[in-house]
Amino acid sequence: MSLVICSNKENDRVNDSDGSIHEAWSFRNGLSSTYTIPKDAQVGLHSCKINLNGTMTLSGSEIFYQYFGELIDPDAGEEIELTSSQPIGTPLSEVQYKAGRSGRFTDYSPDGVADLLKQQMNKFIFHPNLKDKADADVNRDGTTNEFTGYSFNYDQYADETTSTVPKVAQAWTLNPADINPLLFGARLPGETDPFRSEYPGGVYNGSDPRITAAQPLLPWKYEVSGTDGVFTSLRRANKDGPFSTEMNAMVNTALPLSLYNGQMTVDFKDVNDAGQNWVVGLSRFCPDLNQNQARSYCPASYDSTRGEDAKDELFCDFQVRRYNNLLYVQHLAMNQDPTFDTLTDVDATFTKDLDYWTLAGATLTSQYDLDGNASTFEKVRFTAKGQTLKIEMIDDRDAAVVVYSFDESHTKALQLPPIHQGCWCLHPVLAMETSGTKSDGVMKINVFEGCKDIVNYGWWGDDPAKHSGDFTRMGWFEYGWYGGYPISDLQLLEERFWFDQNDKTSGPNADGQLRYASVPSSGDHRRIGYVAGTDGTGAKVAGFSEVLIPGVSKVYPSPDANLQSKLGFNQPYDTVFTHIGAGATALGVQFVSDTVPVFKSGQSIFVRVTNLTQRSLNAYKGSNSQIIAHLPRFDGQAETGRLFFQPSEIMWLDLDNAQELRVSSFDLSFVYVNEQFCQALTGQSIVALAFRTKPKV
Repeated sequence: MSLVICSNKENDRVNDSDGSIHEAWSFRNGLSSTYTIPKDAQVGLHSCKINLNGTMTLSGSEIFYQYFGELIDPDAGEEIELTSSQPIGTPLSEVQYKAGRSGRFTDYSPDGVADLLKQQMNKFIFHPNLKDKADADVNRDGTTNEFTGYSFNYDQYADETTSTVPKVAQAWTLNPADINPLLFGARLPGETDPFRSEYPGGVYNGSDPRITAAQPLLPWKYEVSGTDGVFTSLRRANKDGPFSTEMNAMVNTALPLSLYNGQMTVDFKDVNDAGQNWVVGLSRFCPDLNQNQARSYCPASYDSTRGEDAKDELFCDFQVRRYNNLLYVQHLAMNQDPTFDTLTDVDATFTKDLDYWTLAGATLTSQYDLDGNASTFEKVRFTAKGQTLKIEMIDDRDAAVVVYSFDESHTKALQLPPIHQGCWCLHPVLAMETSGTKSDGVMKINVFEGCKDIVNYGWWGDDPAKHSGDFTRMGWFEYGWYGGYPISDLQLLEERFWFDQNDKTSGPNADGQLRYASVPSSGDHRRIGYVAGTDGTGAKVAGFSEVLIPGVSKVYPSPDANLQSKLGFNQPYDTVFTHIGAGATALGVQFVSDTVPVFKSGQSIFVRVTNLTQRSLNAYKGSNSQIIAHLPRFDGQAETGRLFFQPSEIMWLDLDNAQELRVSSFDLSFVYVNEQFCQALTGQSIVALAFRTKPKV
C-alpha cells in the first residue's frame, strides 16, 4: 500500500491571494513529476482533516432591527417617543419571502449569513448617508482560523464637493392636473388615474389613446444642460385660458440630498417677476395620489386646509417661496391644540410659515419684498447638516445672506423641525406660475449634492422591470407607502412632541425641542451626531448614533426580533461600538458579536476524487459518481471547527486500470449528497489517499 498526502494550503490561515484551485472544498495538487499507479489498483480514504464552519438553518422568519437616531437612556425613564427615529425591521431571509419560500429551511455557512446580513443591512438602513455603506464580516481566530462571530460595520457618505445634477428620467410632476386635465371631472367607466411614470422629465412616453398629439407634454419640461438641471415652463393651451395659471411643479428623485453638509442651490432670477409666484423646496417623495386630500401628491396625514399659512396644495417638507411678491420660509408641522383649527383633524400635518425676520441677529429684519429686490437676490441655497438646515439667499455678486440657520436658542415657533426619519430622503422641488406675460420661465439647479454612492436609487412607478418591486431602494417613508410597514408608524412618528407646535415643554430642554444632531467641524470621527470631545479619541456621542437590535427590546421596540443568540449577542440591543480607523475622515463604526454564534453542520459530507477512474453510484442523484468516502458525523467529536476523520476500515474502490496510470495531479473536492461543493469548509483541508494493488481472490 502507498500513501499520497494532499492539501489545499500550508495552514489554516486565510490568504486573500488563494485562487479557485486552492479552495478548502475543491483543490488540485499538481506534481513535479508523474506518479505511477500500478495496474489493477484500488483507491481509498486513509484519513482526512477539515475545518468545518457549520451552517445556520433559516426558515424565512428571521429578523433583526437597525436604528439611527437619538440614543435612549432607559435608566432615566426615556422612551422611543423622545426620538425622531424608529427601529427598522430588517428580515434576514427576505430572499425566501420573495421566492415564496417562507417556512422552508435553507442552510447557510457563516460567510453566507454575512452576505445576507450585508445585503439586508444596506436595504433597510434607509438613511441616505448610510445607504450602501454597511457591511458585515466573519471574524476568525488569527491562528486557527476558527469562526468567532460577526462584525457589523456602518460607514457614512461624506462627499462635500461633488454636485450630482438630478437626472431627467427621475423628474415627476407634483400637479395631478398636469397629467390629465379631466382628472377632477367625471370619469369614464373603468377609467383610472394616469401614471406619473409615463411622463419622465415632463415628456409623455406612454401609449394611452386619450393622450393625443395636441397634448403630448406636461406644461413643463426638465433637462440637463452642462452642469445645471433646467426646469422650463412651456406654452400650452388649456381650459382656463391661453396659459396655465396653476403651479408647474416637479420633484426629482434621482438621488436624495446628502445630510453631511449637502447643498442645493437654485437660480430663480428668470421667474422673479412681479406677480409671479415660485417655490424652491426639499421634500420626501409621495409616489401616488392622496385621494382624501383633493387628490394631491402628499402624505395621508397632510391637510392643506389646516391653519392659515398654506398658499396652495403643493406639498413640501421645507420650502422657500415667493407669494404676492414676498419671500416666505415654510415647513411641515403639526398642532394638536384643539382650538388651533376646529374644522380639521388635530393630528393632521400642515404647512406653517416661519417668521425669519424676527430671529435674533437676523440680517433681514422684515419680510423681504422680492418685487423691489433691493438686495438683487437671484438664488436660494439649502445646506443640510445632520438634522439641521441652513437657508441662504444669494445675490448677483454671489454674496450670501443667511435667512435661517439652526440655533438651539431659537424658540420652537422660530425653529425648523429636525430632518427626521420620515423625511431622511429629501429631493429638490421646483415650481413656478405661468401667465400670459410669463409662460416660458426657467429655473436652474446649479448645485445638488446627492448621495451618489447609493446604487439604483429612485422611483419607477408602475414599471416593475426597473424597480423589480424592491421599494427599499427609496426612503423609509416611500417604503411604508408601499406597505413595507404600517403607515401608522409614520403618523405616530410625526405626532411626537418635537413636531407638535403646541408642545413647548417636553423634551431634554423642556422647550418642546430635540437636541439636533449636526456634523462636527473639528475633532476626529466627524460623523453625523458627534461633537468634539475629550474622551481620548477626539470625539464622543452627542446622543445620536447607530444601534444594532438583534433581539426583542422594549427600549428600542423590536417585538419580533429573533436573532440575538444566532448572531452572538448577550443583550437584545447594542449601542457600544468601536471606531473604524482614526482621524477626521474615519467615519465608520463597528459592532462585534459578544459570543461565538452556534453553527451546526446539518448535512453529510463526502470526499470525491475527480481525475481518477474509480466509480461509485449516487442513487440520490441517479447517476455515477467519483465519491470515495463518507465522512462520519456522529462519532463523539465536535460537529464544527477543526475535525479529523479516519475510517476504522478503508473502503477500497477499483480503478479498473488494466495498465499503469500515470497522473500529474490529484483533484479533490468535498461535496454534499447532491454533489454540490461543501462551501462551509475553510482554511486548510488535508486528504490522505491510500493506493494498493487489488488483492487476488
